[in-house]
Amino acid sequence: VLQRAPLAATVWGFTAPGATVTSTIAPARPEECEAVPALASGGACATRTLTCKAGADGAWRQALPPVAASTVAFSLTFASSNSSAERAELHNVLFGDVYLCGGQSNMEFAMPADANASAEIAAADAYPHIRIFSVGHRTSSATPLRDLQTVWEPWQVASRATIAKDFTPHSHLFATFSAVCWHFGKSLSDRLAARGSVVPLGLVSNNWGGTKLEMWAPATVFDECGVSPPPQPLGGPMWNAMILPYAAGPMALSGFVWYQGEADTATTATAALYRCTFPKMIGAWRDAFRQPTAFFGFVQLSTWCGGGELAEALPAMRDAQMGAAALHGVAYATNADHGMGCAIHPAFKRPVAERLATAALAVRYNESVRWRSPRYVTAEQTTPQAEGTVTVEISLRD
Repeated sequence: VLQRAPLAATVWGFTAPGATVTSTIAPARPEECEAVPALASGGACATRTLTCKAGADGAWRQALPPVAASTVAFSLTFASSNSSAERAELHNVLFGDVYLCGGQSNMEFAMPADANASAEIAAADAYPHIRIFSVGHRTSSATPLRDLQTVWEPWQVASRATIAKDFTPHSHLFATFSAVCWHFGKSLSDRLAARGSVVPLGLVSNNWGGTKLEMWAPATVFDECGVSPPPQPLGGPMWNAMILPYAAGPMALSGFVWYQGEADTATTATAALYRCTFPKMIGAWRDAFRQPTAFFGFVQLSTWCGGGELAEALPAMRDAQMGAAALHGVAYATNADHGMGCAIHPAFKRPVAERLATAALAVRYNESVRWRSPRYVTAEQTTPQAEGTVTVEISLRD
């Protein structure tokens, strides 16, 4: 799935410096395209040919004409003047909304380990307009990369097979695709369809268990938060290998979904630093994708047990996460009510993902829905009191 209009999706690649790259885009079935007014009126049903030149570094970038969302499939071809052998094709491409799902193990947590997994996985067959892409965990880098060096699973049509692949006995929680990412996309798809139109969704599972925020951020984030020297002087290994490659275009998208923070929950001091670094990281991601107002939805941490300072650090971290909610276009979903006691990986991923989808409807799609969890305002004892009883009146908002 490529990002729909009004944004112009960018495609890019690498060839010889100075070579001309010719790109074509055309509907796979023109007659089907002509039956969709938003496509026919915008000129999307004709074959369009575009050219660009590769820069001194061999990178070429081609902005495509904006294309409205639909289930009409398109084909794209690319050819370099450098060699007749340098050709590539993409088929069955849809235009819709693209979301990148990042974070650590609770975002990595797979569909086969999800609560009610069998029924949830079987339901995926009804969503062929959702396409999934999984980066995997084979490449990290101490220096910036301009291309993904490894891909676990390339773009695939969502189905009961594709969303639950590569689940092995020795990895009882993790497989190809993120449960939170899938449930977010499925719920968002249903809600958008209820408004009268099917919007294809492209979901990118881009996560790595056990990673701290510093691994996903450029060094400037820590410079701006007064940490010198920064823990990753050339940028975090996941920032370099799993974020910057998308910025080479950059990839056009609708937003990000984020579930991370457990690895940073050590002390109240680490929580205090997160209050500064988390909003700065969001800004850095938006800058890298050149979309300063892209939607960013995050999960407020759930419950788990641990020693040391966790009893104070966990609530402090939840409060620190909420500092990012002041940014424009940022939303959150609480998850403490769907924890599993001492388990750091709660199996109930659907509720929090549906909350994120509701938040996206309000913040990204401007739908009038209540998405915030109730927030504490005041608490006071009411008077008079009967003997032996106390009544407390609590005020909430949202």
